[in-house]
Amino acid sequence: MKNANVALCIPTYNRPQIIQEFMEKHIGRYIKHGFEIFVYDSSESPDTEVIVRKAMEHCDMLHFIKIDSAMHSNMKMYHIFKEFGSKQEYDYLWICGDAVSWSERVLESVNSCIDQGYDMIIPNHHDVEKLGDKIYADKNRFFLDCAWQMTLYGATIVRVPTVLTDVDWPYLIEKYAVPDSINLSHVAFYFEKISVMEKWKAIHLSFAESDIIVSPLKKASGWKQETFYVWCHCWPTMINRLPGCYKNKNKKKVIRKNGVNSMILSYSNLKTLRAENIFNSSVYRQYRGKWHSLTTVPVLSLWFLSVIPQEAALDFWRYIKTMWLKAKIKRFCHRFECVYIYGAGVKAKRYTRYLEEMGLEFEGYMISGEPKKTETTGQYEIIRFSPDILADGKTGILLALNKENTKEVINSTLRKVKNRIIFSEFLLWRGFL
Repeated sequence: MKNANVALCIPTYNRPQIIQEFMEKHIGRYIKHGFEIFVYDSSESPDTEVIVRKAMEHCDMLHFIKIDSAMHSNMKMYHIFKEFGSKQEYDYLWICGDAVSWSERVLESVNSCIDQGYDMIIPNHHDVEKLGDKIYADKNRFFLDCAWQMTLYGATIVRVPTVLTDVDWPYLIEKYAVPDSINLSHVAFYFEKISVMEKWKAIHLSFAESDIIVSPLKKASGWKQETFYVWCHCWPTMINRLPGCYKNKNKKKVIRKNGVNSMILSYSNLKTLRAENIFNSSVYRQYRGKWHSLTTVPVLSLWFLSVIPQEAALDFWRYIKTMWLKAKIKRFCHRFECVYIYGAGVKAKRYTRYLEEMGLEFEGYMISGEPKKTETTGQYEIIRFSPDILADGKTGILLALNKENTKEVINSTLRKVKNRIIFSEFLLWRGFL
């Protein structure tokens, strides 16, 4: 395979296991296609350096560069841009996140596009708008279609001689390396540069979700706790700071597209964020009046999601059913001096949790057969059912069995027991309601 003259740069910070995984599983594909690989390590420990330098012993296309751990992630991007722009030893620069790798299909397509001399190449694994492979020479069309995707580290490959030269870095740093724009300053660079280029061309490449490989070792996005600050404040702020050649109507569309197309502000992701209390009523109020410009989720749905309990967010109707069931169990238990849970399996553990959450005590567990001498569930003993325990009418039974076993026990072991002292979520006995 011919040398593509592409520098693949991987900034990394305190994730040696992910770098180890890259060396073991993915580096071969890039080497095969002639990509030179540079690991920019800002870790606070030497673990990543040890891994890379060991791999370098067997690969002369792999390089290690140590950088300051205090440097902001996006300023690392600017640092790499400036470095490659000044040396101009490579035709193309591709900066990728350390947890992201691309398939063979993507690398082959990128190599083909490099031969065509595009100034920017956009590999997109999430082509929700069905753009397909598309060439651009109109800055507003390119901005409208691709800006939201270019937020991803690895979604933009730039041609060094045309994109990384004659850049006014002090101007960009002053304008975008500020708290409310720095997180998206790499996207600002792309569109600031295009705005001053007389001629340029870019290509959007459409791929499948399977063409991007995200390391299972990656726990979560580094900005997850700041989701709303980054995407509801910084993103709009940065977009609105771009030059006037990008039409205001397009800026508004681009701002909204990110929340929708990336699914960051989709209802499904907001449910997850609510379950983790990252999205709550305080966040809802903070961006009240702006939601319509950030997402297509109805404002009423956002308000509702922000005020429901965290545990209800992922499955509201299951939560309602659980609350209803707990209320019924509580009402039942208050009618008796003693309560036993019939069963000792998964449902019995769930009922135990319900009782403990409601501050209700119970005696222990009952089963139909003879328990082992040492058999217990937590701090409670398991005993064999005996009608004598129920003789005084002051003891109630919570049936913690599945539907089939409930019917079987009702028709056998508990056949002669009065209905009013039995609770089952499947069978509503007279006296229970």
